Amino acid sequence: VITRRPDARSLNAKSGGGSYDGWELQGGITERLGQQVGLSVQATRRESDNYRERNASRMQRLDARLEVDHQGGFSYVDAQLLDDYVQTPGALFASELAADRRQAVFPNDYFDTTSQVLRIGTEQALGAHWRIEAELAVRDDQREFVQSFRGFPGTPSTQDRETIELTPRLIGRFGDNVWTLGADLQRTDYLLLTAFGPQGIAQDIAALYGQVMHPLSSRLSVTAGLRHAQVQNDINNGGIPVDLDDAVTVGSLGLVYRPEPAWRLFARADQNYRFAKVDEHTNVPFGQPVGLKNQRGVSYEAGAELTRNAYGLGVRAYRLDLEDEISFDAVTFSNVN
Repeated sequence: VITRRPDARSLNAKSGGGSYDGWELQGGITERLGQQVGLSVQATRRESDNYRERNASRMQRLDARLEVDHQGGFSYVDAQLLDDYVQTPGALFASELAADRRQAVFPNDYFDTTSQVLRIGTEQALGAHWRIEAELAVRDDQREFVQSFRGFPGTPSTQDRETIELTPRLIGRFGDNVWTLGADLQRTDYLLLTAFGPQGIAQDIAALYGQVMHPLSSRLSVTAGLRHAQVQNDINNGGIPVDLDDAVTVGSLGLVYRPEPAWRLFARADQNYRFAKVDEHTNVPFGQPVGLKNQRGVSYEAGAELTRNAYGLGVRAYRLDLEDEISFDAVTFSNVN
């Protein structure tokens, strides 16, 4: 996530070293290419043998951002290349820790992940009250790995994930009122190839949402929101296709009361949900999953804050209730509700 805009020329460099043959190099440049165009490039490389045997790691990353200013806003292109490799020696029992806590259980296990990310976005004023913010993001993650179990050596496997996401939103300001209207559209294609066979899923998520912040008086303001989302899962696990589709609508309501400028009293209630991710639907050792329900819940929060000069005091109470919470069952090697 790049938050600093390339609005001035700068150079930076950093190097470091440490135990277990650890070292790091990092450098970057930001340059203005005329009055309206800025370019930022950052590069990082890090390596270490780490404390455990067979636990070496290396990471190299390149980030670049091209930004163009225009009347009423700006647009940008972000790109990131990442190569992340780590050897995974495995967890130790207490007796093994006592004998040699640096030993490796699995001498051949590792993760090698490469990622390419491209983001194109814009922020643009639309008249005196509205502005639009929109981003198109494309991400490709490819992983090669070997992961073993006790008494069951792992074999070379791959994990590929391609995601495209579009997130436009309109933000309007009318006096002290703030309106936000937006959409989230996401498509993910996922394929896991292991000794247990191919496991794939295509997932489409579409959501529409709106939120308004409105002052009821000089002391009391309200925030209300509504979101509708739907998901389509086309699962192909070992050649057996399964369709899992769902839709959910959630709302939120919050109140803030200021009896005087130093005091802030607030309360809110938020419905929430979480769609199961593409890799949570797979069940590696035991083949076809029966399918996961999507997690739903509601949270409540209330509190008070007092701020005077350089001092502040606050107290709050919070509660979260979940239904069909998605969790990993280590006994069956599967995700469950």
